[in-house]
Amino acid sequence: MEPTPEKPVEPAPTAPIAAAPGAWQPFSFDGVAAFARAPFARLFLAQLLTAVVVAGCVLWFLARQWCPIIQTAISQLPAEGAAIHAGRLLWPDRQTHTFSETQFLALIVTPAEFADTGLTADLQFELGETHLRLGSLFGYLAWPYPEDRQLPLTRGEAEPWWGAWKPVLLAGVAVATILCLFLGWALAAMPGTLIVWMVAFLANRESSRNGRWQLASAALLPGAWLLAMGVVLYGLEWLPLLGLLLVAALQVAVGSIYLFFAPFFLPRVPEAAPAGNPFHSAATAADLPSDRPPPDSAAPRNPFAGGPGH
Repeated sequence: MEPTPEKPVEPAPTAPIAAAPGAWQPFSFDGVAAFARAPFARLFLAQLLTAVVVAGCVLWFLARQWCPIIQTAISQLPAEGAAIHAGRLLWPDRQTHTFSETQFLALIVTPAEFADTGLTADLQFELGETHLRLGSLFGYLAWPYPEDRQLPLTRGEAEPWWGAWKPVLLAGVAVATILCLFLGWALAAMPGTLIVWMVAFLANRESSRNGRWQLASAALLPGAWLLAMGVVLYGLEWLPLLGLLLVAALQVAVGSIYLFFAPFFLPRVPEAAPAGNPFHSAATAADLPSDRPPPDSAAPRNPFAGGPGH
């Protein structure tokens, strides 16, 4: 009887490696965690979209609440005799003039240096005798006028200047907002990376150096969207200035929450297989010769072996 050929032992099928989830939104914990394994281009696009939205909200607010006030103030300037010359304000009279005023912005001319106008708006610009004063909830700042140049303040000079430079100024504000957001995210992600590493280590989650930085950067995006919403509510007069400042502070807390909880949605670190017994034989029934019966087969019993009762 010829022995049957041995069949090769096929390795056990391994489970397919799960693909990284698509990183497309930073509004949930698992959505933020997905950016840790996504290409950097995906994170950059999410940051750029967020920055453009925030800048758009800022421009909408300026166009709705500031630009009309500035235009009204320019239309009320005197036709002649108003300028800043040799570091002093030249004005036709010595009376205080409030050209335009809302809860958001006030533009006031005070030819008398010590005229007390009080704070009448969230942001107030005052042209004094020798200084430009900026008033806000945090107090007043003053800048002296330049000594070496002359700035005309008549209606005929200011109207064409504002018409030509208004789009440029608004575009500059938009670009500055986007650059400040990217710079702030880059700086804030550095300490955030340490938080992500600590949480991932304690929670036994996979994380790489680049992945931790990308997750920390993505965790800051929900706070930026919250800030954009606050700017819109402030521009609609549904939120006071203190409420907007509270939203600005709240975005830091929101970013901290995402930094702490998002690492829990990273993949787990695979557990190492237990070490086998080096003295245990790996032979199986398939490895035994075909003419030798398996150990548990019905083989003739040794008559000299002790039975259960011996």
